[in-house]
Amino acid sequence: MKNEKNKETLIKELLPAAIIGVSSLFVSYIPAILYLFIEKFVRKLPFSEIGFGIKGLFKSIQKYWWLILAPIATALSSVYLSKLVVPEFFDHVIERTEPMLVSYKLYVLIPLILLLAFAEEIGFRAFLQRKFNFCINPIAAILITSLLFAVGHFSKASPIVVIYDLTWIFIDSIIFGTVFYKTKSVYLSWISHSLGNLTGVVLMLVIF
Repeated sequence: MKNEKNKETLIKELLPAAIIGVSSLFVSYIPAILYLFIEKFVRKLPFSEIGFGIKGLFKSIQKYWWLILAPIATALSSVYLSKLVVPEFFDHVIERTEPMLVSYKLYVLIPLILLLAFAEEIGFRAFLQRKFNFCINPIAAILITSLLFAVGHFSKASPIVVIYDLTWIFIDSIIFGTVFYKTKSVYLSWISHSLGNLTGVVLMLVIF
């Protein structure tokens, strides 16, 4: 009886979150995803040309493993430095993520984190950064894409918290963009992105 009640409560709490997450995924990133694959078939491009190639992935991991893992370090740094530099940021993140940090919600939270990170990498790296690369140099493409990525993650708070938050998001996006540029693989930038996000979740769970 108790298990049935817990299951019912779980469904009631998680279903809205799952619907919102998937809906935001479709609204925000599906147009870019569709465009990529339409372009691929119309122009008869190989999957590697739009960032979906599989060949050479392991060689890229061996060569750029340190870059792919870098968001783990930035996640650790952003959380622990905030306690010294901008303690309000730590309180803001706890307040914002508290509803998601209940352990039994991880069954839905983690897949959503992975799914949304993949969609973001397709939208910002395989689509936007790749398009910028056709008209500006790679460094500028990474920086502009990262600026847009950071602005897209704006969360209302005090100015100092917003600046601190967006600065770290901007840094992380530069890392993701560099991974994509070096490896030409949206899969590897997604892995890097996901590792950073999951590290943040684990840190919040431990500290919370």
